[in-house]
Amino acid sequence: MLNLNSSQINHVFFYGTLMRDFNLSFLSEAARHLEFVGIGHVFGTLYDCVYFPAAVLTGESRIIGEIFFIKYHSCLEIINAYEGFDLKEPGNSLFLRRCTIAHIGDSELDVWIYEYNGDTRNLRIIESGNYKDYVRVRDRMLEVIYR
Repeated sequence: MLNLNSSQINHVFFYGTLMRDFNLSFLSEAARHLEFVGIGHVFGTLYDCVYFPAAVLTGESRIIGEIFFIKYHSCLEIINAYEGFDLKEPGNSLFLRRCTIAHIGDSELDVWIYEYNGDTRNLRIIESGNYKDYVRVRDRMLEVIYR
């Protein structure tokens, strides 16, 4: 089993609010230690938790996201805190940091991903697997409803 303190994995996969368009300025310290590689996908199921998405690495649907090269692994501590991942008590964490395979073009990369550690039974599946597109459509619908 891979050690979560390992620096063998040099990429991280973001599929939700950590993607670039969401502009979370308080994560700017971590962002300085990451370099955008490209858009890719992993296999699993993506759920809507209202304020954020939740990926579960079971299922054969594509989850679309952004792949970043990790220049300094210390930035993972900041991301762990944001994701509610406690390395000492993973069972009590909102998300778990796991290693999986991301696909980008014709290549595959080992990446860190934050997998949801909660109950998904009452969550809506994001069928497209693309949180950015899902949020755009949802927000447009809300604008129409609340005009």
